Amino acid sequence: MITDFGISVRHLDRLLGGLLLATSPRIDWAKRIRRTFRLDALRCAHCAGRLRLLAAITEKATARKILEHLGLPADPTSPRSRTRDPDDPASWMDGAAE
Repeated sequence: MITDFGISVRHLDRLLGGLLLATSPRIDWAKRIRRTFRLDALRCAHCAGRLRLLAAITEKATARKILEHLGLPADPTSPRSRTRDPDDPASWMDGAAE
């Protein structure tokens, strides 16, 4: 039987009992999405085959060119909110720290 965590009950019991250790402190992005949203990010929506990552675009200018070429919006639809400092209560209130 497979649990919600994607592993068998036998392995889950071993993991919780401390007998089965993780091989890495990191979890790949596709596994995180599957565990969090119960969504297989690497499953093709058309044929149900497996997808594979070919490249990661990290340069903003390159991403913009690709999106514009595909006819997709290249600008963010809403401005990003500023990060709030958990140690500064003034940053919790909108506009209070400005």
